[in-house]
Amino acid sequence: MEALAALRLWAYERTFPNVLGANGYPHIFRIPPLPAADWLIASFETGHLSYLPGLLGDDERELLMDAQYEGHVTHDDLVQANRDALEMISGWPWWSAGKLMGVLYHQFDMVGGLLIMSGVDLQRQPLAAVLAAVNAKILEYKSKEDRTKWLNELAMPPADMLDHDNWNEEAAERALEMMMANGGAGYGDE
Repeated sequence: MEALAALRLWAYERTFPNVLGANGYPHIFRIPPLPAADWLIASFETGHLSYLPGLLGDDERELLMDAQYEGHVTHDDLVQANRDALEMISGWPWWSAGKLMGVLYHQFDMVGGLLIMSGVDLQRQPLAAVLAAVNAKILEYKSKEDRTKWLNELAMPPADMLDHDNWNEEAAERALEMMMANGGAGYGDE
């Protein structure tokens, strides 16, 4: 996890080469600094393609949707932009952030309750801090063996990124680095 992401609310900016602003340069689409709740709601309601355009202001949302309709921005462009946004704001690889958000969504009655009881405020804290707290709560209740297994599962990118036809070297390297950092040492061992 990138610790700096957890220290404050961050804005996310993205350009698309074929979407030009009035100055003739690529338009900068900007998601303002938002707390975890806004990112989680967007993800829970419409999935991980919801940040761009969903968290943009009305005018920028319309501009981006028009650009997509006109073919200046492709579906793949939006997938990558949303993954990049999630990764930057969460401090985790997008696939790890998605897994942690999924745990929070599907087990909110337990995990969300523990977070709230611990003082985590989804309306005020950065997504990265909330996901770090989710991970800590998960690890707190696991045995050493299960902690290492969970951390390795969290590090593992989607299988389609690692198959022969779609091999993603960067994803494979990042997963290996995360697993090596886990080192089997376990979290919270006495």
